[in-house]
Amino acid sequence: MKKLPSKKMQTEPISFRSYRLANASERNWDSFRHSAPRAYNDLKRQLFQEQGELCAYCEEYVPENQRS
Repeated sequence: MKKLPSKKMQTEPISFRSYRLANASERNWDSFRHSAPRAYNDLKRQLFQEQGELCAYCEEYVPENQRS
């Protein structure tokens, strides 16, 4: 597994921040993924960007069309 330096996101996606603040007690990834698809996709896109487009487990490049 690729070791990434521990750091906060440079800029939290606005859609995710809005969801997080409105659903502070919700800590369920599946619920977030299905009830806020835009925020989920924005967050996922940003995480891949910060990871250098690599899979955190195998360190292989993940093409955009395979990031689900």
